[in-house]
Amino acid sequence: MAEIYKWNDIRAEFTDGLLLGNGASMAVHPEFNYGSLFEAAKVKGYLTKQVAEIFNAFKVNDFELVLRRLWQAKVVNETLGVKVEHVDAAYQQVRSALIATVRQVHISHEDALKHLRPIYMFMHGFKTVVSLN
Repeated sequence: MAEIYKWNDIRAEFTDGLLLGNGASMAVHPEFNYGSLFEAAKVKGYLTKQVAEIFNAFKVNDFELVLRRLWQAKVVNETLGVKVEHVDAAYQQVRSALIATVRQVHISHEDALKHLRPIYMFMHGFKTVVSLN
């Protein structure tokens, strides 16, 4: 069984690089979690009911997963000679909805300010920091 360590006990071993994902954004602003983004996109009307059903069909609210699956569906359809217009349109809608929703719920600089120094102090201990956001 895997052991879980406390960060302070192992931090000296991990100074080469830090990879930041969506969890870093969610730590600063909870509105960036997939559930909140999905609900906001529906409320704002960025997703049609039909495209929102794609999320429901996969039982997820993860925009990136849905985008990946739509891209895969397009590849399969193209390979089989099936028209891809509807899949393309759904992909573009999900992508645009994610961008518009993130812009809509983005935290203000004033609200983020209190987090910036602690973030800097943590990241300062790494040689390389890569953000996927």
